[in-house]
Amino acid sequence: DDDEEEEEEEKKKASTNDDKEEGDENEDDDDDGIDATLSTGHDTSSSSSSGAVVDTITSSTGKSFPIVPSLSGLAGTSDVVKVDGEWMEIQLSLLDLAKNMDKYYTIQVVKSKSTSDHWCIQHWGRTGTNGQFKTVKGSLDECVSTLKEKFKEKSGLDYENRNDAPVAGKYRVKKLSYDVDDKDEKVMWQYYIDDFVDGKATGWYNYTESAAATVEGVYSEWRVNSYLCVRCVQSGYFQYLVDFNTMTQKNLRTNKMRKIRRVSAA
Repeated sequence: DDDEEEEEEEKKKASTNDDKEEGDENEDDDDDGIDATLSTGHDTSSSSSSGAVVDTITSSTGKSFPIVPSLSGLAGTSDVVKVDGEWMEIQLSLLDLAKNMDKYYTIQVVKSKSTSDHWCIQHWGRTGTNGQFKTVKGSLDECVSTLKEKFKEKSGLDYENRNDAPVAGKYRVKKLSYDVDDKDEKVMWQYYIDDFVDGKATGWYNYTESAAATVEGVYSEWRVNSYLCVRCVQSGYFQYLVDFNTMTQKNLRTNKMRKIRRVSAA
């Protein structure tokens, strides 16, 4: 089971991180706001992970077509297909803030740009991580069938009834938008310092590039999914609660809360 594989991987990471934290007790882990490693579920894995602070990023609140994840091994050589006028892409979310749980599951059917080959790509993980991938090769019909079967397994719904009320304890469908009205908007994500951490003056500071891409990703999901207003974002071995209603981030290890904002660079 994919979730069991992920949980096992997280346990391994947690063991490593516990050792790391013991040596980092005197280091402030909050000075740069969220320093998330990448990814939201609809792929920020092509973003830079240099950690460099940047002035602007391109808004991700609109895209004209589904994107094949860069770490899937099929990016650039395949495209998501349409069947009966619908993109064969489904994105799911499993959210339980009481347990600090925020997971994504994306399923796509893609076709090679140069051959007749098809694959079903499955991409899952904790929000804020690159996650894991599984690709299944087959005919178009076989790949569509795989998508529908995996969707039912994760959501508890038949694919044809995917817009029905979500099933308790199962993954929930994310609405997708291919509206590109502000795709080229340049924006900045910033956090507010008022406690002189690392000697920094009071004021707003830009997120790192990877962190900005992560938060912009979950922000774009909230724009079309009102239930995703509060997210639990994994950031290395830290987790942050990001609340778009109050525009705050909370480090769940230190309980430090900071104000955040998204501003146009125009």
